[in-house]
Amino acid sequence: MARKSSDAYAVRADDLSAAVRALGRFDRDLQREAKDALRTGAKTIQAAAQAKVARRPGGGTYPRRRGMVGRSVTQRGAGIKLRGKKYPWAWGAEWGAKRAWVFGRVTTQGKLSRRQFPVWRGNQFVIRGRSGPGWIIQPAIRENLDRVTEQIVDDLGDVMYRALRQAGLKPKGLR
Repeated sequence: MARKSSDAYAVRADDLSAAVRALGRFDRDLQREAKDALRTGAKTIQAAAQAKVARRPGGGTYPRRRGMVGRSVTQRGAGIKLRGKKYPWAWGAEWGAKRAWVFGRVTTQGKLSRRQFPVWRGNQFVIRGRSGPGWIIQPAIRENLDRVTEQIVDDLGDVMYRALRQAGLKPKGLR
């Protein structure tokens, strides 16, 4: 299930935090490996988003800073962050702009010969264009989500398998 907050986009699995917490009670190293599996997935998407920042998708004249895209990992899952407090132009770079202030007057971005931000492509309520909203993080998530999800499932499956084997159980169907 996808979860959206103001500055982080994450893939969240129900009861993942309980499973990781239980691993920590059993073996701290296995818990660390489970978090590392989540971290690896977040790093993959972060690298793809940072590569998009370097190309300045959608055009515009905003500064290109790789630090605009961050990541976080907790027991609940991994997330990609848009660091809008440190880089105030990051919101415009990700979501685009409908209007611009030019010499004290408001005009549409389409009328400008040189835009500061890309054109607004929508949000979760209104989607403009075929590729969906967002210019940096959102497309990176859409392009890599299936591959990263499979990678995380495989890595967490290996960790859980080893935990069950250490507990003396012989799991069937996992291997």
